[in-house]
Amino acid sequence: MGGGLLLWSIGLVWFNLVVNRYDTQLKPQEDMNTVSENARMLDDYGKNDFVPFKPYKTDKDMKIRPIALYLPQFHQFNENNQWHGRGFTEWTNVTAAKPLYDGHYQPKLPIDVGFYDLTHEDVMFRQIELAKNYGIYGFAFYYYWFSGKKLMEKPIYNYLHNKNLDFPFCLHWANESWSKRWDGGNQELLMEQNFSEADFQKFAEDLLPFFTDKRYIRVNGKPLFIIYRPALFGQEKFVRFTEYLRDYMRRNGVGELFLLGTKQFGFFADPETYGLDGVIDFDIRSVIGLHKKSVVKYYKDTDFTVWNWKDYIEADLMKLDYTYKTFRTVFPRWDNSPRKAKTGAFIYDGSTPDIYGRWLSYATEMTKRDFKGDERMLFINAWNEWAEGAMLEPDRRYGYAYLDMTRRVLDGAIDFKPVKRNKVGVVALTGGSNRIARAIELLNFGYGEKMLISGVRPGTTMNLITAREDIKHYQGQKVDLGYTAKDTVGNAQEIAEWVEKHDINEIYAVTSFYHIPRSRLELEHRMPTIKIHFVAVESDFIAPKWWTKWKSLRFLAGEYTKFLIVGIQYLPERVYRLLKNWV
Repeated sequence: MGGGLLLWSIGLVWFNLVVNRYDTQLKPQEDMNTVSENARMLDDYGKNDFVPFKPYKTDKDMKIRPIALYLPQFHQFNENNQWHGRGFTEWTNVTAAKPLYDGHYQPKLPIDVGFYDLTHEDVMFRQIELAKNYGIYGFAFYYYWFSGKKLMEKPIYNYLHNKNLDFPFCLHWANESWSKRWDGGNQELLMEQNFSEADFQKFAEDLLPFFTDKRYIRVNGKPLFIIYRPALFGQEKFVRFTEYLRDYMRRNGVGELFLLGTKQFGFFADPETYGLDGVIDFDIRSVIGLHKKSVVKYYKDTDFTVWNWKDYIEADLMKLDYTYKTFRTVFPRWDNSPRKAKTGAFIYDGSTPDIYGRWLSYATEMTKRDFKGDERMLFINAWNEWAEGAMLEPDRRYGYAYLDMTRRVLDGAIDFKPVKRNKVGVVALTGGSNRIARAIELLNFGYGEKMLISGVRPGTTMNLITAREDIKHYQGQKVDLGYTAKDTVGNAQEIAEWVEKHDINEIYAVTSFYHIPRSRLELEHRMPTIKIHFVAVESDFIAPKWWTKWKSLRFLAGEYTKFLIVGIQYLPERVYRLLKNWV
């Protein structure tokens, strides 16, 4: 009896030493491949990637309306000359870019239209020719308006006044403050956005000539107007603005408007509550499920993150459904290091024309499924965001490849087969605090494609869970709720059924640190062929010095005893598998 108690006590100490060493810290998932997808081309520049110009019929009905966002900053204007030095344009950043790590494709330099100046209208004529040839329906011009002060407006007004520029367009109001950080932050503020109710009438008057232009893009007869950051002014003021704008346009013969916001900067509200007709999915910086790529930086003073965009798209993680009316946006590629190499650049590695085409194909399919008539729109970011590496326009390496891929997808001339990949899931075993929140973190960090919460009390919804645990759950995240499990045995059964249903062959299981040994036995018993990673969550009621607190000691002793019982139960099975693998 005494010997058995001694062994049990030694085992208890060993058990606690093991469970207390589980790592509870999480980081975004990293792809340890240090070689960029682009590296293979640097020694053979452009020979395999370059796609030449190809003429297409321009009168074909595309079934949907792809609208490309358009940056009008490619010309000199007084403010830029004052802030950045005379002669500064967007090309200044583009041409100064350089590779930041092995295989980094920079600088990205234009062909065809070349290093253009948008105050020259012949540039826009050529851009329209290219856009029409490759199936783009129209341009959405960024419009910079600050309480009557306009920036970069000359190309847009040239376009408005020259009716020979026969191509649909609309305006996208970039309503944030203008800063050197380029992302609407308030550091090094250059032009502050102080939009107030006193500006409503003046702004509406400025918009009127655009909305009455015959080329202006309409949705069921309603002029389309996009607002970059609806929540920036506060909900109440923004709703008053939309009400005023709609009323003004009715009184001046325009009729109803079709107003969209962009879903980014944490704006996930119901667009109707902001006076909007819908949103466009736009956020490039909060994409769920991306894996970081580990690279060796060339320069110590740079600050950037490289993400594995190829794996994200091939894993179909861009396949999201939405609660509210949401128009899809596709990015041909993304690398804003020409602007922000030292201030937090995002580089989406592997953004090839084929990867873009795969995403565009899905967005096109979903647009046809979800919308009819004039609402069959999708947005492409962008036509010419050269300093963000987000452009359709031809460049020296790829030629017209992104434009050509756009047309081939719109024509239905290319079929993207599913890429066979290892499907990974995240599961949370309920029963302890912070387990669900930690599992959601894993999902957001890119550890899995979808998630199961096992052992949910019947009647509990995801909204209730997020409210209780203060979880940031993004619209469209693939989270399933399991209501059948009552204990760890039930968790294992429920997870096994979910894994089989979704053809998942690898999971990250999240549970409290003390629960991992027993849950490992149960899950490996039910799923012997599935690769399982366990993620530990700390427990508030287990003291750091557990052996000095009777409550903690008693709880851990009970958990250790349960582990022993389950371990003895499955011992023959585990020995058999061990011998089988050994032989």
